[in-house]
Amino acid sequence: YSWGGNSAAMQVGIVAQRSNPRAAALAGDIVARLEADGVDAVVDEVTAAALDDATGVDVDRMASSALVVSIGGDGTVLFAARDAGTTPML
Repeated sequence: YSWGGNSAAMQVGIVAQRSNPRAAALAGDIVARLEADGVDAVVDEVTAAALDDATGVDVDRMASSALVVSIGGDGTVLFAARDAGTTPML
């Protein structure tokens, strides 16, 4: 995959709503699907902990991603948007 003509691998950041097992499970499903398609997926530290994965990153590191996916409500979107910079969000 490439983004905007760049040959570098696409990275997608995923932030799930805190204390929401359904959102965390969906985040895990999205990560698995993206990685199966060759897309690098990263999750924030809280989502990583909910998925028993120690490889979460600070949301501000997602600012270099091609896209940030927010799974949850308005608060989750605002949390992700605060540090994601100008990265497109879904």
